[in-house]
Amino acid sequence: MPLSNFKILLTLHENSTTKVYRAIRKSYHKKVIIKELKYAARTAHMMSTFINEQKILDKLKHKNIIHLIDVLYTPTEYLHIFEDIEADSLFDLVSIHPFSLKEALKISLDLAKVLQLLHNNQILHSDINPKNIIYNPNTSQLQLIDFGNALHYANKTLLEKPNDTTSANLFYISPEQTGLTTYTIDERSDLYSFGMTLYHLFLGHSPFEAIDRYELFHKQIALRPKPLHERRSNFPPVLSYIISKLIEKNPFDRYQNDESLIHDLQSCLAGLSPLDTIEAFPIARYDHPPIEIGEHLYGRETELKQLKKILSEALLLDPVRLFISG
Repeated sequence: MPLSNFKILLTLHENSTTKVYRAIRKSYHKKVIIKELKYAARTAHMMSTFINEQKILDKLKHKNIIHLIDVLYTPTEYLHIFEDIEADSLFDLVSIHPFSLKEALKISLDLAKVLQLLHNNQILHSDINPKNIIYNPNTSQLQLIDFGNALHYANKTLLEKPNDTTSANLFYISPEQTGLTTYTIDERSDLYSFGMTLYHLFLGHSPFEAIDRYELFHKQIALRPKPLHERRSNFPPVLSYIISKLIEKNPFDRYQNDESLIHDLQSCLAGLSPLDTIEAFPIARYDHPPIEIGEHLYGRETELKQLKKILSEALLLDPVRLFISG
């Protein structure tokens, strides 16, 4: 049995579907992290999330992305084996390890660069939140984890219908992920969740409180959190404006690309004074929306009708050679 090959040291997390351990692999005497899919939770959906995580992580190799070492399975066990950097989640750390502004900025910048890597590979994480970011304060090593909900969007039409049954953390999901808006889910959805995560990192808790998912959905869609410099004394306004822009409700009002965000975070880090002040500068100066080619032709009805006629004839008769100019 695969699990018997490990000495379990600690259960890090458990829910109705998965269990996460810190363990030692007996054959190598090396610490690892084990994510186990519970036997009773082996539904088609949960199996697909484990398989999806494996496929995504096979494509992504980076020091700030969790490293999948092995996949072990039997008729009763399904395990993902990860490297262990001896880290804790940002969610847990913010309450026990107060971050300096400089350290939190470095974490923010590292995360922004990881998102850039994902988006350049046409991958949305879809569940950015403080529990899915682990950090070792002793080594300053950071990793993004939990890619079960990640999406590969080579075909963007797959993302035009939001999923209202999302299993992402509802405190950090974008308005478009609720399924209650008409916005397309794209990179800017990850940037919203990233902004909500930074809000938590710098404030110490989530921007919103709610008693149920419906109240959370309403707040994610309609309620704008107060700017951070109004909630935390002496917080640099320019950094507050960056985070507020990330969590705009309309995707077109957010940062439109990772590069512009990274530039602004780098400027904040470079301009941070010993007194934790940052001189104001215009944000999003290098922002530009991605260039997308529409899928519909306009003003070419006559030509399209002719093409369809030729195609029908070619299917029934002999193939034809067709030249199109313009």
